[in-house]
Amino acid sequence: MNIDGVDTTKYIVSDGCSSDGTSYNCAMNNRGYIMDTPTWDANDPKYYRPNLLGGYIEFDADVSGHDCGCMNTFYTVKMPGKDWGGSLDIKNDHWYYCDANVTDSYCPEMDLMEANKYSYATTPHKCDAPDGDGHYSFCDHGGQC
Repeated sequence: MNIDGVDTTKYIVSDGCSSDGTSYNCAMNNRGYIMDTPTWDANDPKYYRPNLLGGYIEFDADVSGHDCGCMNTFYTVKMPGKDWGGSLDIKNDHWYYCDANVTDSYCPEMDLMEANKYSYATTPHKCDAPDGDGHYSFCDHGGQC
């Protein structure tokens, strides 16, 4: 991965994705999470958190095999998800997944690509400010135009 002109190593954790060092591939109905560290620490996950202000993301995606009813997606979320008490929220999956539509484990989400071979959408989802424990109580489920 090239970040600000520098080749940088990042890692993927997933139950259904893999990486060859230059690309990420996920099987149907799976997510991959980009990490800063090569090992998973369930007590302190080190998700990759780029500063995108004034920057950009460039990626290639093949959606030619995705017909109606099937989506190929690429999105950013502010993980890990936290529960009402501020603890890491494992109820959605063991990676502490959250997004703007996951009940009680909300976090800001930017859908950069929701696409198939017929359509493409980009949707930002804003959330209310988190409480003192880092829990988001409400996010814009439908997104903004």
